[in-house]
Amino acid sequence: PYRRQRQMCKETDILKLRISNAQSLLENTDYTITEIANMVGYTNSLYFSRLFHKYIGMSPKEYRKVKLKENLRE
Repeated sequence: PYRRQRQMCKETDILKLRISNAQSLLENTDYTITEIANMVGYTNSLYFSRLFHKYIGMSPKEYRKVKLKENLRE
């Protein structure tokens, strides 16, 4: 049980890191969603988009649009 729990924590940490890296790439680059998915370790951009939406609450495309508007206001 302990080993399994530790493995799940490691996988969650990796997922958080990938999503965080994707957020940075979405905010600071013009790479496509597919390119960003590949850069952070996902070969399937649809799967990446679903995970991103699950953890961030919006699609990568929506996230980029929101962040772009926020940056324009500053």
